[in-house]
Amino acid sequence: LFTISSAYAVQISNRQFRKNIVKSAKSQLGTQYQYGGTNNRGFDCSGFTMYIFRKNGVNLPRSSKEQYRFGRKINYKRGQAGDLIFFDVKGSGISHVGIYLGNGKFIHSPRKGKSITISSLKIKYWQKRYVAIARYWDY
Repeated sequence: LFTISSAYAVQISNRQFRKNIVKSAKSQLGTQYQYGGTNNRGFDCSGFTMYIFRKNGVNLPRSSKEQYRFGRKINYKRGQAGDLIFFDVKGSGISHVGIYLGNGKFIHSPRKGKSITISSLKIKYWQKRYVAIARYWDY
């Protein structure tokens, strides 16, 4: 399950929370992918999202499948910076997650040999594998 620190939630607005998520995520650009990685020495995709949200007072489940399961699904057109974006890259259900930045872009830890990067849903690879955007808080 996920939890939100109520003290933290009271201190900031929804807009500021989203800005903090994006800023925290972008601060990790260039950090290498590491299978099972959950810290800034290396991340896998869900380790990255879990780490960024935890830094901002939200505890997410560890796996992309669990993060998907517990998030409230949002229509793509209503997605906002700071929401999570999910993909099926293996053809077997949710297998990848990133942080949506708005305007069809997202930040994620793609795969072995790569580092945290910003990608676009204008690329057919991601369009074909897109599943949903999910939200974990409401103030």
